Amino acid sequence: MSPNGFWTIATASFLTVFVAELVGDKSLYAISSLASRHDGRVVLAGVATAFMGKMGIAVALGHQLARIPPPAVALASACGFLGSGALLWRRESRTAETLSTGGWHRAGAVSFASLFLTEWGDAGQLAAAALAVQVASPLAVWLGATVALCAKAALAVGVGVRARSLLPVGALRIVAAACCCLLATLSLLKLAASW
Repeated sequence: MSPNGFWTIATASFLTVFVAELVGDKSLYAISSLASRHDGRVVLAGVATAFMGKMGIAVALGHQLARIPPPAVALASACGFLGSGALLWRRESRTAETLSTGGWHRAGAVSFASLFLTEWGDAGQLAAAALAVQVASPLAVWLGATVALCAKAALAVGVGVRARSLLPVGALRIVAAACCCLLATLSLLKLAASW
């Protein structure tokens, strides 16, 4: 494959996944909530790692990903969001200085888990899986899709960091935990609707 062909596929993957993810994706809210409580760079690193893994699986499994039953996706998402909400709720309030300097490993792990364990089989993954099945360069699809998810995450981190400068830390903890619980509830409603 020529270098131009690789970059054409990567660009098409980026655009397809970026648009699919921006339309009605719940992870934007989860990432913003995490960034309102933790260092945005650490959140971005955690979610970028999760996105690399998720897109790697989507590209590797291709059409198999589309066969995951929607109730299983909804239940896994609900559990992931509830776990993230519980972790955010249990954490004591911190000052802005502590948020940016302490607990980076925990913030990274929570960010990774919050995104890796939720929203399997979403529009972005299905788009990447479909592209991977159709083209001869799964690496280009993976790269474009991962960069698209990281771009979305960077936007959401910016919103979360801005919220941290506008709201008291204690209120952010409550809002972040409530957002995760709301997302879990939406996932459970999706599960109930599929039965």
